[in-house]
Amino acid sequence: MQKCSPSQIALRSKIEIELLRVCPLRFSFRAEKQVFFPEGKAGNVLRGALGNILRKIVCVPHCPDAAHCPEPDCSFRRIFSPRLETGPSGLADPPRPFVLRAAHLDGLHIAAGETFSFDIHLLSQDPEATSLIILAMRQAFVAGLGPGRPPVRLESVERLGRESNPIERIYANGRMLVVSPEFLSMTCPLEPISCQELTLQFVTPTALKHEGRLLRDEVPFAVVWGRLRDRLSALRLLYGQGAFAAESFAGLNQEAAENVKTIKQSLRWIETRRRSSRTGQTHPLEGFIGEVTYAGDLGPFVPWVHAGFWTGIGRHAVWGLGMVRNFSPW
Repeated sequence: MQKCSPSQIALRSKIEIELLRVCPLRFSFRAEKQVFFPEGKAGNVLRGALGNILRKIVCVPHCPDAAHCPEPDCSFRRIFSPRLETGPSGLADPPRPFVLRAAHLDGLHIAAGETFSFDIHLLSQDPEATSLIILAMRQAFVAGLGPGRPPVRLESVERLGRESNPIERIYANGRMLVVSPEFLSMTCPLEPISCQELTLQFVTPTALKHEGRLLRDEVPFAVVWGRLRDRLSALRLLYGQGAFAAESFAGLNQEAAENVKTIKQSLRWIETRRRSSRTGQTHPLEGFIGEVTYAGDLGPFVPWVHAGFWTGIGRHAVWGLGMVRNFSPW
């Protein structure tokens, strides 16, 4: 059975469809006092800190919340808590224009003087978004980060390449070095590559619903593809180049996805809970992790799977859940 090789995946047609634009950034900090990230909740902690600091920076004092903001062009709502007044009902609560990647910090105690980092995949080309997020992270020295709010100092911000390797420093020594960092373009060739077997690794808990229930013991490829398609379509519509053209989905219909079969899987269920600092309510953070190997005519789907590495799929993808990757990053 033919598997996807890096050389095959790297092939491009002269005519390509852009699936996604992303600016992956790595934020590096030094702890002024001991910092602790609860197990399974690092992304949630960082998202809460980012939201709280952004609100203090940009919101007017009398603003009740993002959903009822009196400002017509509210930066907080646009970057952190978007809302749509019109449009498809499925986008009434649209996806956020960024994704946090901080699962490696789960359960860690970071001593005073030690450094740590996490990534933010910026999906909005709003020229204000990068500078405001960096400004918010600088303010973490005053606002604190994590339980007990210990101060941390932002030391650098680096732009990452396709393999999540730093390729350009855009902030250091308290100042911006690059005002408008470049975005990576995730593309799809109109002429698909050849791929008959594909292994996906679900790195962080992934919660996918199908026919009203959460998937636990099996993950059909058609469900994974459907969630990838919907998430990438929404992100492109809201923050990219608009809706996909019909030819973008050549060879990608539901029947083709259902013809892809699971031949091997190793999954386990992870569950924890988070408490909302705003409402006081607790919510589950749950999903499966592990690996699933699929077989079939997978070539047309491969570029979409690789684009999905940057966005995640399923519930709470914004704080890093639903991270999925292939063993041959593209």
